[in-house]
Amino acid sequence: VINSKGDVLFKLEKVSGKRITSCSLFSDGLALIQNEDGLFGFVDSKGNIAITPQYSEAFSFSEGVAIVRTDDGERSKWIVINKKGEELLKLDDETTETTGKFSGGLLGILKSADDGAWGFISKNNEELIKPSREFISVTAPKFKKFTYFDGTKWGISDITGNRIIPAEYDRFKHKQMLQAM
Repeated sequence: VINSKGDVLFKLEKVSGKRITSCSLFSDGLALIQNEDGLFGFVDSKGNIAITPQYSEAFSFSEGVAIVRTDDGERSKWIVINKKGEELLKLDDETTETTGKFSGGLLGILKSADDGAWGFISKNNEELIKPSREFISVTAPKFKKFTYFDGTKWGISDITGNRIIPAEYDRFKHKQMLQAM
């Protein structure tokens, strides 16, 4: 891992006997690492392993938490962890996909029972935006808004589910559009 001047800050070679194959950018003070077996964990800015690679899928920390997936035999489980690796919340067993991070206190989730419709939950697992067929695809919220795809076109909604711009557009420059509103 190097700094912006190109100085080596630390090297990650092996963790628990497994070679580290990738390291992401730092987010909330931790970087996502992956070992040769494809398992994910986290390292701090000094090179200390904060959370040993153990997750089949993981996203960077945001708002003090990370969304990770564990494989438990035939079932995989999405959980929310803190920077110590402690489980804070287990998502519903029907959750098949997430937007990957909490943003504005919301996490986009896709449940198999909702037939391809996205919704949003809070950090307390409270359903804040009910899954809707208008939300075939969503982006993580930014500036208390998110873009959504209704199966044909893109639009913008606020974090209460109110459509600010109806789904009438082929594409958006998400961050610039949301920030400008």
